[in-house]
Amino acid sequence: MLSQLGEGGMGAVYLCEHSVLGRRFAVKVLRAERAGDAELRERFRNEALAASRIGQENVVDVLDFGEEADGTLYYVMEALEGRSLGAVLREEGPLPVGRALGLLDHVCRALAAAHARGVVHRDVKPENVFVVRGPDGVERAKVLDFGISHVEQLGRTDRITRAGAIVGTPEYMAPEQAVGGPVDHRSDVYALGVLAYEMLTGALPIVGETAIATLVAHQTQAPEPPSRRRAGIPPEVDALVLRALAKQPEGRFASMLDFAAEVTRIRLSTLAGDYARPSSAAPTAPLRPARRP
Repeated sequence: MLSQLGEGGMGAVYLCEHSVLGRRFAVKVLRAERAGDAELRERFRNEALAASRIGQENVVDVLDFGEEADGTLYYVMEALEGRSLGAVLREEGPLPVGRALGLLDHVCRALAAAHARGVVHRDVKPENVFVVRGPDGVERAKVLDFGISHVEQLGRTDRITRAGAIVGTPEYMAPEQAVGGPVDHRSDVYALGVLAYEMLTGALPIVGETAIATLVAHQTQAPEPPSRRRAGIPPEVDALVLRALAKQPEGRFASMLDFAAEVTRIRLSTLAGDYARPSSAAPTAPLRPARRP
């Protein structure tokens, strides 16, 4: 074990090095004293299962899962060098349109792969997206933390939360999710619309004075076009984001692949040349996964 990368109420994440192979990994641990909570155990298992079954380059790769004799649960994932998207936005503010669309495309493709395997994330937000730089120097996004995801397997659906329970982060929750209603892949489309809005403007499209007020506002308040918050955003990008933020699921993109296709069309037709330039700001910190270790 080399260092602790993060800590939360349920456990911690550690940077480790394999004693024989010399490779580094991140190990997420659910502490033994919390392992008696059946829902937390299932949520932890669900997170590892969901990420491991997707197997897509923009999703953090989970390599192993296990339990110690004292009941401590753990799983092993790839160690990433970079920053959370939340840290990028706090440190740099709103992103250039081309850069935002490039990262948006990566998250679309990660979630499309998840949806194809029966996984709905349900907590898409900046802290659950990690920004890394590949060997080619190009910036890439990785989706993390499937701890409250909705996972279908073996002809059934795992439900690790009680019926009618509201799970997620209020600022990013689709209207149907905010009232504890049924969710599907289009709820992730909405959350990704919120994330896109934040990347482009540095602000949330809808927010109330309290968490409850925010949940209510997502039911009733229409977001302003991003271009009203920040000049220079093309009309096509306004339309892209507002479609993702439609109140009714049927008004949104029918799938993440449809969302990604529109992102690609805009990048190629409207921003040719701009989107391809990688950011000069290189990620610097080691992996710090989402807020629920």
